[in-house]
Amino acid sequence: MADEHEQAVRQAERTAEMLRRMFDRLGNAQHPRGRVIAAYRTARRALRGKTDDVRIVTEVLADLRMALANVAAVSLAEAATQGEQQAQKMLEIYGLQPVGLGVASGVEDGQRAWLAQYDAQRAAVLGIVAAGGDEMQILGDDNRMGVLAPGPVVRSGADWIGLVAAGAIMAGIAAGVSRADAQPEFLRQAVAAIDERTTDCGLRVNGQVTTMDGRFELTGTPRYADAMRHPPFHHYCRTSVALIRRDMADDALSRDMRSAAGAELAARGPQDVRQEIDPASSTSRR
Repeated sequence: MADEHEQAVRQAERTAEMLRRMFDRLGNAQHPRGRVIAAYRTARRALRGKTDDVRIVTEVLADLRMALANVAAVSLAEAATQGEQQAQKMLEIYGLQPVGLGVASGVEDGQRAWLAQYDAQRAAVLGIVAAGGDEMQILGDDNRMGVLAPGPVVRSGADWIGLVAAGAIMAGIAAGVSRADAQPEFLRQAVAAIDERTTDCGLRVNGQVTTMDGRFELTGTPRYADAMRHPPFHHYCRTSVALIRRDMADDALSRDMRSAAGAELAARGPQDVRQEIDPASSTSRR
């Protein structure tokens, strides 16, 4: 039993690590060459001194959208595949038959929603150009970003990557458990990636369990709501979900998971300043 639980948590931790890598590939302060940030950098460079030329602006914005569409398609397909694989492996751990669902529609919907964030920027830029606005409104200066900024698109992308991955996991394990008519036997457990980047929300939910149809109770910050069925629980959320048997809800591993999260919270202190590095997972200590 303990071995099954550990295998399931490890699978969830692998998804959490995958999410970290995918978020980094979009770009952030530590990864300034990320795909989205790089695409914006190219576009902003091409527009400097040329925002009064509607033709050039339109072409540059079209090229940027094409680059972002490619990033979205590749990223969301990868997230869906990872989610499906995690669900299949978790079902196999418990001897349940994997169910192939296919998540193409979720990927397509996610891509449209992700690009809608950029399309709003593009419309604003074209409106500024048409009104004869200042270039700084579009590109900003050395201290601040203008309208054409990568931040909102990166954040939206991270949200949809997390949602598509979690959706594939939830659909897969729910279908497998339902096919076996085993819903009363299983629970779902939140598994956060515990490191210096883990949010207060992630640490406080780590190890928590709920029923197959239940909601996780969220008390930490940031969070979208006080109770949610599955991640993402906030922007850039790396929490995943493990399928566990009901009798694993308070076993040694579950207690270790909650203890590891508590130790990380305590290490940060009242000013949220981290004093020590706690092991990145509970399973690594077993």
